[in-house]
Amino acid sequence: MIKHKALVAFIPIPDMEPIDFFNFISEEFGMKEKFLKEVDFLIHFKRFLLTAHSKHKKVFLIIDEAQSINHELFEKIRLLSNIELDSRKLINVFFVGQSEIENVLMDEKNKAIRQRITTASHLNPLTESETKKYIAHRLRIAGAKKNMFTSEACSKIHHISDGIPRLINSICDCALLSGYVEGKKVVDLSFIEDCQIELRIPIGTR
Repeated sequence: MIKHKALVAFIPIPDMEPIDFFNFISEEFGMKEKFLKEVDFLIHFKRFLLTAHSKHKKVFLIIDEAQSINHELFEKIRLLSNIELDSRKLINVFFVGQSEIENVLMDEKNKAIRQRITTASHLNPLTESETKKYIAHRLRIAGAKKNMFTSEACSKIHHISDGIPRLINSICDCALLSGYVEGKKVVDLSFIEDCQIELRIPIGTR
């Protein structure tokens, strides 16, 4: 049963076969169907979208790591974006990826999907101040009552991550796990340096 104003499916890693991609979408949207054929999925998915539309629900498909999408899958996604009612789109598709996605979309083979993109936004790396605020914000969301990273640790995280949120997350996760194993309540510079080695982030280049 559709209960929310917005229905969202999040695909974290789209590097998969089309039918697996469709079944992942089905699972994310709670369609309660497993499909063996593409045509069966498309029939059920159009019905799902029309039901959502009749209930005034917005449908969003968010695809992370979009730079890894191959041409075949782009074409399948284009089919989904073509599902309309009275010239109105029934699904909103968001591609989220690293900078390489620009080159992928500029490939002549992907011209059709590129022409359907109405809005594009590029996020710049975080500054050191923004990195510290970002870490504190993520900790608050996770339920932490105070910032567990020292100022020096945050500066080092920014330095070796180049302010890229995805890499900041990886370093922080590594440092928090290391701190937990050692029974530490504060993550200092030494943990960050150890994580730089563990995550194989080049030393001396950042």
